[in-house]
Amino acid sequence: IPWQTVAGCALLLVSVGGAVASAMRTGDLYADTLARSSWPGKHEPR
Repeated sequence: IPWQTVAGCALLLVSVGGAVASAMRTGDLYADTLARSSWPGKHEPR
């Protein structure tokens, strides 16, 4: 296996993983903000 292929594959994996984690964090933050603004007092911290 050429090193370029290994490096490219690893880079792609890291890139995709980072993007997914970022999207999940953003979605979580958005849902949290939405819940906070929609139902004040009913929001429980995790």
